[in-house]
Amino acid sequence: MSSYLRRVRDAESLYDELSDLIAGYQQEVLAYRRMETPEFIHNHAGDFGTECVYLNSVSKRDDLPVHLNHHYVPAHLLASVDRRSRPPASFLMLLQERGIQARTFELNISCTAADLETATQLDVQSGIPLLAARRIARDAQGGIVEYFEVLTRPDLFSYGFRFNAKPR
Repeated sequence: MSSYLRRVRDAESLYDELSDLIAGYQQEVLAYRRMETPEFIHNHAGDFGTECVYLNSVSKRDDLPVHLNHHYVPAHLLASVDRRSRPPASFLMLLQERGIQARTFELNISCTAADLETATQLDVQSGIPLLAARRIARDAQGGIVEYFEVLTRPDLFSYGFRFNAKPR
C-alpha cells in the first residue's frame, strides 16, 4: 500500500518543490500534442493564443495512480515541440530552462466527483470525491505561461500551505 503524501508548499520555492515532487513520481503520458486552445482556458485565463501544447499524464507513486494532470502552454512559447519530442516532466521547469520565468501563480483548489474516464485513469470508483486544482502561471508582464489542472486522489495526497506574515 502506498504511503499517504502530504505536501506543504512555500510560494517562494515552487520551482524547488516541483523538482522534489516530480522526483517522487513515475509519469505515464496519455497524450502529448499541439492543439487548438480549448474555450474553457480562454474563459478562465483570458488571452492564451489560438494554439497550445497539451500534455495529459498520470502521476504514479508506488505503482498507484495519484494525479491526473492536464497541462496547457501557449504554442508560441514551445515552438520546437512536435509529436516526436519527448514530453517534459514539467512545463514550468522546461520554460524556466528556456528563460521564461513564471512570476505569479493563481491557484484554485476544490472538490469534484470522478467521472468514468477519470475514475478509470486513477483506479477509483466513479463518483468518488477528488481534489481538483487549477493553476494559472503568468510571467512578469502578466502573460500566461501555463494553465494546469490536476485531479488528485485525496486518500493518497493532500495539499498544505504555509504563509509568512509580513511585518507591519
